Amino acid sequence: MKGKIFFVFVISMLLYVSFSTSAINIHFNCNQNVITETNTNNNDANLPVWTVGDSWTYDMVIDGQQGTSLNFDLIINNIKLVVVEVTDETYKVSMDVPSGDVRGSGGVNFDILTLSGNLINTKLNGEILVNISTLEIIYTEGTIDGAIDKIVDIPFTIDFNLGFYNESLNQTNYSSLQFPMNVFDGWIIPFMFIIVEMHLSLLDDPSYTYMFTDVHYMLCEGWETLTVDSKEYDALFITGDNAVKAEIYYSPAAGNLIKLDYKDLDLGYGSKINSFEMTLKSTTFEVVSNPPIKPTSIQGPIDMFVGETGSYETSSTDPDGDEIRYFIDWGDGTTFTSDFLPSGVMQSFEHKWTSKGSFDVKVKARDKYGKESSWSDPLSVNVDNNAPEKPQRPQGPVRGNYRDTHTYTTSSIDPDGHRIRYLFDWGDGSTTWSEYYDSGQTASVSHKWSLQGTYEIKVKAQDEYGEESEWSDPLSIIVPKFKLIQRLDFLHKIINYFPYFQKIITIINME
Repeated sequence: MKGKIFFVFVISMLLYVSFSTSAINIHFNCNQNVITETNTNNNDANLPVWTVGDSWTYDMVIDGQQGTSLNFDLIINNIKLVVVEVTDETYKVSMDVPSGDVRGSGGVNFDILTLSGNLINTKLNGEILVNISTLEIIYTEGTIDGAIDKIVDIPFTIDFNLGFYNESLNQTNYSSLQFPMNVFDGWIIPFMFIIVEMHLSLLDDPSYTYMFTDVHYMLCEGWETLTVDSKEYDALFITGDNAVKAEIYYSPAAGNLIKLDYKDLDLGYGSKINSFEMTLKSTTFEVVSNPPIKPTSIQGPIDMFVGETGSYETSSTDPDGDEIRYFIDWGDGTTFTSDFLPSGVMQSFEHKWTSKGSFDVKVKARDKYGKESSWSDPLSVNVDNNAPEKPQRPQGPVRGNYRDTHTYTTSSIDPDGHRIRYLFDWGDGSTTWSEYYDSGQTASVSHKWSLQGTYEIKVKAQDEYGEESEWSDPLSIIVPKFKLIQRLDFLHKIINYFPYFQKIITIINME
């Protein structure tokens, strides 16, 4: 049990190194919801080729527990992987975390003692051996040096190695991703035991921790664009099923994962990762690739109306035959990113502008390895918006009662067919916007006045893109202070209720 206080470090290493490898490949037919074998020639991501000196630096955040005996919450920065040797069959990758970049806290329940604390001056180094043709992890070993911050710091050193075993307990390699990879491809991660052997400087005998991952499925959902450490990457978005709640982003331009997020990862025997996030900080990996040529100028209509949808197209070619995606700048502060298409295929776009003006539309192309063309020559698009016609003079009562609510109507026509709302000016310093109506539809708005007087009601129309008409002709309304009919009704009720008042009125009339 004592050695398990350092289980947290081993789990961190395990999750870190178990990312990119081959797996059993399947293809998900989204329309029929069935699984079939895939045979795709134009692959979205082929097996990357690493060379000596290629490196990837990551930051990691992880928390979890092992039953009630262990809990941990760690931040590990500047995890650097460097390819140090390449043979015909393997990559040897060094692994290094500088002293002080393993930070966090944890606690462990010994059989006779409970211990918790923060890590200080902790570093990590080791190596990973990777199969060159599949990127399967063959083995991982390393050393962790550090201390636990207590009243008297407790220094420690751990030598560790990871082994992977199938259901028959035969040693195997770990797999997570599969290559080649294509959008809508899926693959199975088989059941696997994970055994961690640790030699702790404070103990004479080695300690072993046992875990497993249950069989689960991964699916490549599609392409997404992520910005990592101020650099934009095109990445394939991969998700896990309910057994493993995972979101993984693999970028061919980085030759590795650029981001991943695991939730509620059950490793068996009471071991669980509540959350695990890893993000690429930087990489020296680069694919030798030529950028696409400058795309042709956008082709399409140059005279448009606000709210009207225009269809545009462009194309480019890639000297290496790589697939291309296009980035459109519409000149109005909005952009569009296409899916990847084969080199030379015409790409069509649609856009509508929400304000009038002159807009320069341009496009650039980028291959999946991040190589970009220059911007195309701009296409100038003039966008106009006709104002709604002058609304009809408001229709409604021309004599109102004090504090009664009165309803008025109007309508207008928008030459461009846009929806219209109406601003009523009630002449008393207040205004009211109506809801939006279809062009030509009668609008209805109510108002009540709180003071006597004569008021002029006018209205103007505004289309859904902000273009306004002129004011309508006014409608005059007289609002007296008193409601004569209601006051006579009130006096009649008083006379009927008090007969004495009726006698007084009769005497007054006789005189």
